[in-house]
This record gives sequence, C-alpha cells and structure tokens, in this order.
Amino acid sequence: MDTAEVVVVGAGVAGLACARELARAGVAVVVLEARDRIGGRIRTARIAGEAPGELGAQVIHGEAGPAARFSREGGLRTAPLERGGRLVFSVDGRVFDASELLAGGGVAPWTLERELGGTHAEVSVGEVLAARSTSGLDLAIAREWLIHRWGGHPDELSAAGVADAMRAPAAGAGELVVLEGYDRLPALLASGLDVRLGRVVRRIRWSEGSVEVEVGDGAMTARAAVVTVPPPAVVERRLAFEPALPSARMAAARAIDLGDAVVLCASTSEPAPWSAWALVVGEYGGLWHVQAGSRLVTASFRNRAAAAVRRTGIDPPLVERLIAPVLPWIASETIGRLHMADWGGDPFTLGAYSYPRVGFLDAPRGWAAPLGSTVFFAGEATSVEGYRGLVDGAIESGRRAAQEVLASRSSR
Repeated sequence: MDTAEVVVVGAGVAGLACARELARAGVAVVVLEARDRIGGRIRTARIAGEAPGELGAQVIHGEAGPAARFSREGGLRTAPLERGGRLVFSVDGRVFDASELLAGGGVAPWTLERELGGTHAEVSVGEVLAARSTSGLDLAIAREWLIHRWGGHPDELSAAGVADAMRAPAAGAGELVVLEGYDRLPALLASGLDVRLGRVVRRIRWSEGSVEVEVGDGAMTARAAVVTVPPPAVVERRLAFEPALPSARMAAARAIDLGDAVVLCASTSEPAPWSAWALVVGEYGGLWHVQAGSRLVTASFRNRAAAAVRRTGIDPPLVERLIAPVLPWIASETIGRLHMADWGGDPFTLGAYSYPRVGFLDAPRGWAAPLGSTVFFAGEATSVEGYRGLVDGAIESGRRAAQEVLASRSSR
C-alpha cells in the first residue's frame, strides 16, 4: 500500500496550488488526478496557425489576483481581452446589432447587470429583473446575458451575491488572456510535484489523523487528505466517504450548484472578415465569438442550451446552421474540426463553475470547513471572498487548505 503524508484529490489549480504550498513546507504530498491531464476545468484547444482556444476557464479576471501573479512570475505572456467588433443579438429569429437595440430605446443587458450592484435583499436576479419596467425583449436578452456572465439561471442566481461580487472584485480590474494558452498556468503550478494521472479516487476512509484513499484496485494511506472535487460529485457519490460526511456538510454540498455548460472551438476554411460577438437567445442559445483575420470560432452554450446540444449531439453541419443567422459569412461546409468540452456531462465535475445561489450564500463556508485535522476541502466552490467561480478562487482555496493542513500538523 502506497503512502504519503498528505494526499490531494484533484489536479485542478486548487489541488496544484495546495500541493505546491505543502511541498514548499517540506510535506511529502501526492496529487491524484482521475483524468489523463492536469488543469481540471482549465482546458485549451490548439488549432494550427491560430491562437489557442479556451474550452474551460476563458480569462484571468483582474490584474491583481493570484492567477495574474502566478502568470507573471512564470513568465507567461498575457494581453487584455479583445472586446472590439460588432455585438449582435438574436431573439426568436430576429437578428440585430446592439446599436439598434439602444437606438430603439432598449436597455442594454450590461446596464441591467450594473443595476444589480445596488441590491442588498436576498432575492433572485429573476425577481429583480421582472420588477423593473422594461420590455420583454430587453429582459430576454438580459437573462441570457446573465446566464453567460454568472453561470446560474436568473431564477436561481442570488441578486445579493452578484452585487457583493460586483462591489468588491478581489482580483482587481481588467480581463486578460494567456497568449500561450490558459493550460500553461496549471503546468507552472504542477512543476516539481508528484502528480499521478489516471487515478480515479472512489472512496476516502477517514478517522482522526489517518486516511485511506481507494484508487482503482489499490489504496494509498496518509495522515490527511485535501479534497478539491466539486460538491456535486460528492452529492452524486462519485466520491464517497466512510464514515459518511456529517449531514450539515452534505446539506452544504447539495446547496452548491454548478451551471451547466458546453463549450466548443472550431476552425473555418476562411478567416473572419470582421470581429464579432453574437448572443443568441433560444433553445440552442449561445455566445459566439470570432476575431477579424482568424479562422477560430468559439461558442459556449449554457443551461437549457447546453442540455439541447448534449441531447442532439453537435457536428459541423449543426454549428453551421446555428451560426449562420448571426455570422452569415460562414457558408455551408465552412466549419472544420470541432474541439468540445461538455462540463455538465463530465463525470468528475458535473458542471462548469459555481454561482451565488439565492438562499444559500453561506453554503461555501460550510463546505470548506475541515473535518478535524484530517480531511480538508478546496476548490472554487469553497471561495466566497470576491473570487467565487473563478480560477483565482480555486488558487486561493488551495493555498488556504494548505495552511490549514500545516497548522494542524504543527499542533500535533
């Protein structure tokens, strides 16, 4: 039976940041990862001759956060996210530029989003929007916009939670892309660590000061374990505990939801003639992006659209049909190879990222609390101080869990 002082379950940035801190303190730590790659919900696609396409986390949110800091320290090149170009909306088959919406007296979705910053009552974003005197078209666009921005459906999304995040962006201003690809960040964090891929952890047996981690047909023992898998994976018993987690802990896990998402990158036979963002509202609604001069097309589908894409299956002809109304220069047989990540269908995550859920804003704290001095928890779903749902939150949670492990170690 293999042994270590600490076992970290999951090689996303939370697990890697935790293991990095522990290794620097002289702790013998092993990271077990179910996939054949590191990075968790950071995943990058590469198409020859084009900039990397992000299938998971898209950008670094803020120039002052840990993701930006680690990138700078590791020599990764970053650049501001390019937001130029046309912004197109499509609702019920009607396609129009954002300028048309505003010229006709409509309210921009980002304006409605900013208004949420003054919300203090614990109500859903859907209720706040419904109470505002504005058109059905404005509301339809705003609801889709917020789904893509925050991950959760407006009727489940906490207006107070969104307001808190907007008032105090812990990572600072700005949105950055990693020019070499976001997956270079977890590669930096993993440097020098003992990371073992293809190790699916199904059960953790624990008692004070000792854990036994079932890995395939074998097991590993350690003094402590750090669990970084998302709460839904525990709720669905993809990872079980023996003895079972306390009822209050499971209640916290059930209260944390991850928005559904399917993300794709595709190549086109011809470069885009202009830059554009296209927000489509409907059963197959999504957010599309092209950059002038590039052959790369990216799209994300959330909630019911993610479910529709998963149910139907997606291929180049479907992509062409979905994209044609908003990016008409893409003709038949233009789309080449697809790169896709189905986060809601991923058995190790069961979703994209957590969001502030109405009525359950304290759930992350309940999920994050250690079990004695033996089992510790990290991951973006444990982060509440301005980093929730972000790579920064995952990194900070891993470092926080490492300090908890070290504190328990020194007290023995």
